[in-house]
Amino acid sequence: MIREDNPTGAVDAETNNSLGVLYSSRGDSGFLAAAEYFRKAADQGYSIAQTNLGLMYVTGQGTARNWPEAEKWFVRSAAQGDPGAQYHLGVHHHRRSMLNQAETVHEARIEAFKWFQLAAQQGYWKADVCLERVNLQMNQEDLNEARRRVQNFVVRKEGPGQP
Repeated sequence: MIREDNPTGAVDAETNNSLGVLYSSRGDSGFLAAAEYFRKAADQGYSIAQTNLGLMYVTGQGTARNWPEAEKWFVRSAAQGDPGAQYHLGVHHHRRSMLNQAETVHEARIEAFKWFQLAAQQGYWKADVCLERVNLQMNQEDLNEARRRVQNFVVRKEGPGQP
């Protein structure tokens, strides 16, 4: 049935995401379908689906494990203000900072702080604890830069098909 508010009959992003959640709750037998529905919703610019799809790439559920692809979806979702994506980007950068590679450690800690702070401001579970762990490892200069990045962060909503 075609609804008046949706004359094309296209399935909206929220519905596609909900179908993805439904299929993912079935476990291994539903992961492939879940990833397909999350991708449809993610392509429509739905930030929660972008985070869900990123998680599927991280875990290899319904997709091959692929961090660069997961990061792409987390970045898109985090830019829209999704605290889950922001938290997962914080985790990634915090792990990178522990590699102790001199050329990347400071930048990784600054980015980890930024993403954890943004997620914590929205009350995301554990982000505040992770933020404190990163904070203890930072010097004042890096901390000032991280705070500047948090302050300059602007949520950017995207439309269907728009990266």
